[in-house]
Amino acid sequence: NTAAAWGADTSLKMNFAKEDAADDLLLNEIIWKSVRGADSPMPPPRRAAFVFAEADEDEDREEEEGKELKKDGEPLPEASRK
Repeated sequence: NTAAAWGADTSLKMNFAKEDAADDLLLNEIIWKSVRGADSPMPPPRRAAFVFAEADEDEDREEEEGKELKKDGEPLPEASRK
């Protein structure tokens, strides 16, 4: 961007030497306005999280067999299944 671009003075002060050191919302706004125009409102951020839970052995067995298990690991009778 040129020195006169929207947010140029602010982006010069940002630390890009270390990952995630710059304010992500402010950087996104600077990029948005440089592409879309200084008067273009930036949409609100969308945050996402990726959570990877580890399944225990009963859950693995249930998925493999397609059956629900009691606490002791034994299959539930047909009438008790949801």
